[in-house]
Amino acid sequence: SDYLEHISEFSHEQLVLFADQDVGLKGAIAIHDTTLGPALGGCRMWNYSTENDAITDVLRLSHSPDLLKLEYSTSLYYVWLDHSHDLPL
Repeated sequence: SDYLEHISEFSHEQLVLFADQDVGLKGAIAIHDTTLGPALGGCRMWNYSTENDAITDVLRLSHSPDLLKLEYSTSLYYVWLDHSHDLPL
Protein backbone atom coordinates (compact mmCIF):
# COMPACT_ATOMS: atom_id res chain seq x y z
CA SER A 1 0.00 0.00 0.00
CA ASP A 2 1.24 3.49 -0.82
CA TYR A 3 0.94 5.34 2.49
CA LEU A 4 2.07 8.66 1.03
CA GLU A 5 -0.80 8.46 -1.45
CA HIS A 6 -3.24 7.87 1.43
CA ILE A 7 -1.87 10.88 3.33
CA SER A 8 -2.19 13.12 0.25
CA GLU A 9 -5.73 11.91 -0.50
CA PHE A 10 -6.96 12.94 2.95
CA SER A 11 -4.65 16.02 3.28
CA HIS A 12 -2.93 14.82 6.46
CA GLU A 13 0.24 16.19 8.01
CA GLN A 14 1.47 12.93 9.43
CA LEU A 15 0.82 9.19 9.66
CA VAL A 16 2.79 7.24 12.28
CA LEU A 17 2.78 3.42 12.22
CA PHE A 18 3.89 1.26 15.15
CA ALA A 19 3.94 -2.44 16.09
CA ASP A 20 4.80 -4.79 18.93
CA GLN A 21 5.16 -8.33 17.57
CA ASP A 22 5.49 -9.86 21.04
CA VAL A 23 1.88 -9.03 21.85
CA GLY A 24 0.45 -8.91 18.31
CA LEU A 25 -0.23 -5.17 18.35
CA LYS A 26 -0.23 -2.86 15.33
CA GLY A 27 -1.38 0.71 15.29
CA ALA A 28 -1.27 4.08 13.64
CA ILE A 29 -1.66 7.71 14.59
CA ALA A 30 -3.10 10.02 11.92
CA ILE A 31 -2.61 13.74 12.44
CA HIS A 32 -4.77 15.70 10.07
CA ASP A 33 -3.88 19.29 10.86
CA THR A 34 -2.09 21.09 13.69
CA THR A 35 -2.65 24.66 12.54
CA LEU A 36 -4.98 25.28 15.47
CA GLY A 37 -2.54 23.80 18.01
CA PRO A 38 -2.69 20.46 19.82
CA ALA A 39 -4.92 17.86 18.21
CA LEU A 40 -8.20 16.47 19.52
CA GLY A 41 -9.43 13.05 18.42
CA GLY A 42 -10.03 9.56 19.65
CA CYS A 43 -9.05 5.92 19.62
CA ARG A 44 -10.52 2.91 17.85
CA MET A 45 -9.74 -0.70 18.68
CA TRP A 46 -10.79 -2.94 15.81
CA ASN A 47 -9.84 -6.18 14.13
CA TYR A 48 -9.34 -4.99 10.54
CA SER A 49 -9.16 -7.44 7.64
CA THR A 50 -6.09 -5.78 6.13
CA GLU A 51 -3.53 -3.16 7.08
CA ASN A 52 -4.76 -1.05 4.16
CA ASP A 53 -8.31 -1.08 5.60
CA ALA A 54 -6.97 0.04 8.98
CA ILE A 55 -4.92 2.91 7.56
CA THR A 56 -7.75 4.09 5.30
CA ASP A 57 -10.10 4.06 8.30
CA VAL A 58 -7.80 6.02 10.61
CA LEU A 59 -7.20 8.65 7.93
CA ARG A 60 -10.90 8.88 7.09
CA LEU A 61 -12.02 9.17 10.71
CA SER A 62 -9.40 11.77 11.68
CA HIS A 63 -10.69 13.87 8.77
CA SER A 64 -14.29 13.55 10.02
CA PRO A 65 -16.55 16.55 9.33
CA ASP A 66 -17.72 16.37 12.95
CA LEU A 67 -14.15 16.76 14.24
CA LEU A 68 -13.40 19.49 11.70
CA LYS A 69 -16.26 21.63 13.14
CA LEU A 70 -14.36 21.91 16.42
CA GLU A 71 -11.88 24.71 17.00
CA TYR A 72 -9.04 22.21 17.49
CA SER A 73 -6.65 20.37 15.27
CA THR A 74 -7.73 16.80 14.58
CA SER A 75 -6.11 13.39 14.97
CA LEU A 76 -7.09 9.78 15.58
CA TYR A 77 -5.29 6.60 16.36
CA TYR A 78 -6.19 2.98 16.00
CA VAL A 79 -5.04 -0.14 17.76
CA TRP A 80 -5.23 -3.30 15.67
CA LEU A 81 -5.02 -6.40 17.83
CA ASP A 82 -4.13 -9.89 16.73
CA HIS A 83 -6.66 -11.88 18.77
CA SER A 84 -4.43 -14.96 18.79
CA HIS A 85 -2.64 -13.33 21.73
CA ASP A 86 -4.25 -13.25 25.15
CA LEU A 87 -4.02 -9.63 26.23
CA PRO A 88 -5.21 -8.26 29.58
CA LEU A 89 -7.39 -5.34 28.47
